[in-house]
Amino acid sequence: MSTGWHLGATLRVLPVLAVLVAGVLVPVACGDFGEAEQAAIDEGRFIEVYVALRMAALEAGTDQLPPEQRDRILAEHDVTEDDLLEFVEVHGRKAQFMHGVWDSIEGKIDNLRVALPDPPADSVDD
Repeated sequence: MSTGWHLGATLRVLPVLAVLVAGVLVPVACGDFGEAEQAAIDEGRFIEVYVALRMAALEAGTDQLPPEQRDRILAEHDVTEDDLLEFVEVHGRKAQFMHGVWDSIEGKIDNLRVALPDPPADSVDD
């Protein structure tokens, strides 16, 4: 049993953190943060990888992907867990920016979910 940090747990928490950051820092977000720090990946790449991870979890019917599946998806996108966390760390205080990121992620997931197969009939009680 591992007691270490897991990306799956963070993926479930990131949208909640984005909302909290937006609610707490909205007045600050109107200010100029400048270009003090640059993330290893850009917005488009973050969105692409996050959507791929969430869709894999949805297709598997789980909140947390097995580490080997998560690692395979990250490798396919040439991204590390640290890259994703760094993106959130660098941009997390930019409430309006992060709101746009989460809106993009949500829209892409909603569009892709339409293509997911329905759950098996035996899992629904009549």
